[in-house]
Amino acid sequence: MPLQTSWQFQTALPTRAGDVRTIWEDADEPGLIAADGDEVELGLKFRSDSDGSVLGVRFYKAQGNVGAHTGTLWSADGSSLATAAFTAESAAGWQEVRFGTAVPIQWKKTYAVSYHAPNGRYGATNSAFTNAGKDSGLLHALKSGVSGPNGVFHYGPHGFPADSYEDTNYWVEPLVQLGAQPRAIWADTDAPTLFSADPASVELGLKFRSDVDGVVAGVRFYKGTNNTGVHIGTLWNAAGGNLGSATFADESASGWQEVRFAAPVAVKANTTYVVSYYAPNGCFAATNNAFTSVGKDNAPLHALRSGVDAGNGVFVYGASGFPTQSFADTNYWVDVVFTTG
Repeated sequence: MPLQTSWQFQTALPTRAGDVRTIWEDADEPGLIAADGDEVELGLKFRSDSDGSVLGVRFYKAQGNVGAHTGTLWSADGSSLATAAFTAESAAGWQEVRFGTAVPIQWKKTYAVSYHAPNGRYGATNSAFTNAGKDSGLLHALKSGVSGPNGVFHYGPHGFPADSYEDTNYWVEPLVQLGAQPRAIWADTDAPTLFSADPASVELGLKFRSDVDGVVAGVRFYKGTNNTGVHIGTLWNAAGGNLGSATFADESASGWQEVRFAAPVAVKANTTYVVSYYAPNGCFAATNNAFTSVGKDNAPLHALRSGVDAGNGVFVYGASGFPTQSFADTNYWVDVVFTTG
């Protein structure tokens, strides 16, 4: 998508009400406008460090970028989550549209936001995402390579933008209202170095507590490349009562996986719970003696040191069920998704 360009001057941005976050400031604008007049969908991949809702879309409009524009939010696999038509546009500058209903988004998941320009002539900045993304608090326009290329487009009628050229910023972004920021015990950068070769079906779990009341929204676990099959995440009370369960979907080949329960589960402060996942073909991550001398703390969450409430690093072989056995205080790399409200 080579660019023929012209200069464009800034115009006023419509006022936004409420606690609505964007990636770019109102004063940010492209210095160059493409002379390409072809019909095109122009997009941006982004993530949030917090759960929240996407309320709509905005884009920077050049004076030659005429016609009926639509804004769309997409999942990473190209499913359209919401679309709305822009109205009452100014001749140039930032334009904004709201969806009929806000769309919930989850922390750390990749989404794409785009607008359709039927006559092209769009704002563009080449190589904007080559070496870095664009961060604005908890919102992030991704650096190319984090989740494929960023700065994406699709020529022709409205459709999911999957092509990319020179990591170009096409000056489109989401309008986001952030909610409670989830917590986990391990960071995304934490990872095991060893994986079991045992292929037997097994439930693998972790005992944890929180310093405060809150809700468990779901489960996550670290997956090795040989840990295949359908995985199920479960929250249990200390007596083995099943408090919530969900099946993982859209897993990557390896790395941290996450699933949310249909409804968050309330948990009490200073109370032991167990979070687990079922690995039907074994080959799980394991770090022996992880909980022998210390637990793992990420306040207000705590993976318990073995001995605080019997052994930690728990499992049960066979069908999915409450994991009660323990071996060598092993960390099986299963974690909780927790919020304080």
